[in-house]
Amino acid sequence: MFPKFLGFIFVVAIGYLLFQSYGYRYVLDHIRTNADVEMVIGRPNAPINILVYMDYTSDASKQLDTKLVSLLSSDPDVNVLIRPVATSQNNSELLTRLAFAAQKEGSFMDMHNITMQSNIDFNENRMATSFQAMGINYPRLKANALSIETEKEIEKINTELLLLGVDSIPTYYIEHIKMEGASDSVQNIISIIDKLKSGRL
Repeated sequence: MFPKFLGFIFVVAIGYLLFQSYGYRYVLDHIRTNADVEMVIGRPNAPINILVYMDYTSDASKQLDTKLVSLLSSDPDVNVLIRPVATSQNNSELLTRLAFAAQKEGSFMDMHNITMQSNIDFNENRMATSFQAMGINYPRLKANALSIETEKEIEKINTELLLLGVDSIPTYYIEHIKMEGASDSVQNIISIIDKLKSGRL
């Protein structure tokens, strides 16, 4: 009995190690394949993808976004897939919900840019004013943000975080390479991308 139990533990351990080595790549490929191009910055069919889990209220996420925008301006072979995460920070969940609602209306990039590129601490009145100025119907957008469909999108993101073992925001994947935080320089990110292009990673 005991040897059989040890054998079971061994199989589970091997399965876990295999998933850590290869399974997360399948998860990443699935996310990228099924992503809405509305949430992709850059050329949709670019050969190198950076998948980003970010929070609209996070200074580190904003710093990372600035670096990635700079990178995209110089390399057409790279695109960025945004995955908004609702955290416990003030207004994070509402902004995440609004992002998914804006995605459905075709105005995601407008919403993303005004939120990421602003140092304003958004409260709802400021959100409404900013979105209305862009021609976005904020009452309708908010109604969609509170819908069951949007709730499902948030649950999907949370499942992705669990499967990938993401426990800090921002976290991003340059293809299969996991990066955390916003401390890496644009030059370091470019170096990793160059190695991927040449097959050295």
